[in-house]
Amino acid sequence: MGDHTETVQIKYDPEIISFGEFLKVFYEIHDPTFKYQSPQYMSLILYHDPEQKDLAQKEKKKLSEKFMGEVQTRIEEYISFYPAEDYHQKYFLQAFPEIMKELKKNSPDFQTLIKSKTAARINGYISGFGSKEQLEKGLQKFNLDQETKRIIQNLFTYKNR
Repeated sequence: MGDHTETVQIKYDPEIISFGEFLKVFYEIHDPTFKYQSPQYMSLILYHDPEQKDLAQKEKKKLSEKFMGEVQTRIEEYISFYPAEDYHQKYFLQAFPEIMKELKKNSPDFQTLIKSKTAARINGYISGFGSKEQLEKGLQKFNLDQETKRIIQNLFTYKNR
């Protein structure tokens, strides 16, 4: 351990959200001035092309001027991505077997479930991300029983109090 950095790979539609908008969210959800002792949890942006590299460097420079401490985020070229082991996938969601049981009804296997947009959204909501409006809209679309929806709402509310 310690010879890797934990990352997420995000596939997105640039017609809906830009890379620049992702950068702003990325910097809002953690302290980019914190210096980690190991590479496992360091702040890192992996760019795919020169435009992303330029945007990442400009955003880092802008934040360096805003923060008192030096922005520790490293900006490196994307080379490859290795998914984590299954027990790391949808980590928060797996802590709630009653929700997982309901989601498995619509997924033929675990790999399908962890790639599910519904599972990704629910994992985010129960982690406290998103707005109440987004949650309510999502719950109307999700093919879940009422009890599971109630559990998700309660977890979201608890995380956002």
